[in-house]
Amino acid sequence: MQNFLRKFMQVVARPLEKLGKSSSSAGEGKSSPSSGPGERTAEVTLPEVRIRRVLELLETQTVPGLLPNLSGKKVLHATASGTRQWDLLQQKGAKLIVDFDVNPLFGPQATVSSRPPSVQATRGSFTAAPFLDDTFEFLLLFGATPRADHLLNWMPEMARILREGSRAVISVIHPYLTHQINPRGGFPQEIGKYFTELRRAGIYVEDIREMKADESVRSLFGPAKDDKDFAQIKGSPMLVFFKGVRLKRR
Repeated sequence: MQNFLRKFMQVVARPLEKLGKSSSSAGEGKSSPSSGPGERTAEVTLPEVRIRRVLELLETQTVPGLLPNLSGKKVLHATASGTRQWDLLQQKGAKLIVDFDVNPLFGPQATVSSRPPSVQATRGSFTAAPFLDDTFEFLLLFGATPRADHLLNWMPEMARILREGSRAVISVIHPYLTHQINPRGGFPQEIGKYFTELRRAGIYVEDIREMKADESVRSLFGPAKDDKDFAQIKGSPMLVFFKGVRLKRR
C-alpha cells in the first residue's frame, strides 16, 4: 500500500511542484519593489497583533475543508499563533490530541484556560520536538504568524514524528505578505521553497491553498467601506496551506 502511495504521490507531485514554482514566480513578479515606472510594492503598516488576528481568522475558516477523517488517530495539534481547533479535531474522530505550543520561540503566550481535559498540553521547540519517532498519525500546524521564520528548520522534525502514510496540514504566512510588511527585505522565502523542503523531509504535498484577505475578514476592521486599514490588505494573499502525506524513502 505504501509503495502504491509513493508512486501515486510522485505523479501528483509534478503538477503541484509546477504550481508551487509558478505561485512563487507570480508573487515575485507582483511584489517586486519596482514593478514599473514609479510603481512600488504597497507596504502594510498594520500592527503585528492585527495582522495575526487576520491570519488566525483565515486559518480557522480554511482548515475544516482540509482535514481528513481522523477516527481513532493520534494527532499533534501544533501552533505558533493563537489559533486552536481542538473541537474540530474531536469532531473528526481524533482518539488522542496533543496540543504542542511552539510559541515560546517568539515570546510568552497567555495560558489557554478553555483547553478540554481530553487534550494533552506541552510546550517546546519544533527544532527538537519532545516526541519519539513515528508517534503521530496526523499533524496540524498553525504556523502563519509574522514571526514564524523557523519553519524550514522544523520540517525534518515534523517528518520524524509522523508515521508512514500519515497526513499533515500546515499553514505559513504568505511570502508576499512578508514582503509587504518589509518591502526592503525582498523575498526571504517563497512557496516553491516550502514545497521542496517538505518533500525533501519526506512530506509529499497533495494540495496547496493560497488564502487572500477578502470580505470574510472585514469584521476585524471598521464598518466603513473605505476603511484605510482594511484597504492595505484587501485582496492580498495572506497565508498558504500545504496538505501532504508522510512517505519514507526506501
